[in-house]
Amino acid sequence: MPDQAHSIWLKSDVDGFDTLVDLALNLRWSWSHGEEELWEPLDPELWELTHNPWVVLLTVSL
Repeated sequence: MPDQAHSIWLKSDVDGFDTLVDLALNLRWSWSHGEEELWEPLDPELWELTHNPWVVLLTVSL
């Protein structure tokens, strides 16, 4: 059911996108210091401003 909830407002045919959504919404990432390696390359400026994987994922062009 959680995958269906994501698909309501996130429409993407990109392979692995659902996995990124799960990672972005997982609170564990906010406590980890290794997440920069995954999220920062997607939008370095936004990552520096927010350190919020969910915001980066919502705004990145796929």
